Amino acid sequence: MDLGHEYLTDILLLEFVGYDNSDEGFWLSLLYAMLEGISSALDISRG
Repeated sequence: MDLGHEYLTDILLLEFVGYDNSDEGFWLSLLYAMLEGISSALDISRG
């Protein structure tokens, strides 16, 4: 008997070359905007 689950996943790496912004609020805002947009495009709930 095996107890486990195998799944495939994808990873996205974004690099903002030449952009320097140390404001944490900006990066959090960008993160949540991207999550919302991706969820909407894939028609999945963020919950």
